[in-house]
Amino acid sequence: MRNAFQRVVQAPGLVLAFVVLHLATAAFVGQTVRAAAGASLGPYAVLSDGHLLYSTAALLTKTPEVFMVFRFLLVGSSVVALLFWTLLSAGAITRLNARVPASEVVAAAVRGFPGVAVVTLWSLVPRAVLLSACGAVVAKASGGWKGAALVVAVAVLFYCTCALDLARCHVVLHGARRFHPTTAVRGYLQALRRPGVLGASMLMSLGQWATVLLILFLAGKGLGTASTLWWIRGLSVLGVVLALGRISVAVGAGPPEPAAEAIPETP
Repeated sequence: MRNAFQRVVQAPGLVLAFVVLHLATAAFVGQTVRAAAGASLGPYAVLSDGHLLYSTAALLTKTPEVFMVFRFLLVGSSVVALLFWTLLSAGAITRLNARVPASEVVAAAVRGFPGVAVVTLWSLVPRAVLLSACGAVVAKASGGWKGAALVVAVAVLFYCTCALDLARCHVVLHGARRFHPTTAVRGYLQALRRPGVLGASMLMSLGQWATVLLILFLAGKGLGTASTLWWIRGLSVLGVVLALGRISVAVGAGPPEPAAEAIPETP
């Protein structure tokens, strides 16, 4: 894990670019909701930083127009975030693997996007199967077993994330077949065969989730104060760093096992 963070620290330009893009997206969503709430409140709107959030929270339940804008932006920002990380992941993997010029990072992002996108789609199949099975177990569990089932479901989600990171690295760094489903399968197999890599990746994912939960806690506890907003922005930056650290773990895992070892032949 130390090596993973070292790769991130040694790529300050990459971290800065991801942070700026992440905060710019969040600012766009926030300003749009603020504008909708301000238009609904009219002369009663307070446009200083953060103070409109109280009124926005109330308007979400009382004003259909603001709720529609918020719902649209929530879905849209989720899609944008998915496309954002998929589009730039090949460039991030290339830069975390070695010191290369910014032009090469951009070229790698464009060149690797088709393969990364396809392996991402293939990875959705086992992810859907595993998470559906976990969901069924959680739904049927009761009492103390439900909590244990939820923990297992979260662990499976983190495992799927690690497998996808590994598969993307196989495509970008190790010449794996970009459009073949076995590339995604090898990501899942390597995650199982490398418990150290899987454990480090899961810890990074856990850190990302912890930042999200802490952001929600702070937003609910101190909603509308400027200091709280700056704490939330700082946690958002930490979440980006952890995401890059998680990708760096997959970068350091190396190439996948040969096909003959990954899927043994029947004697």
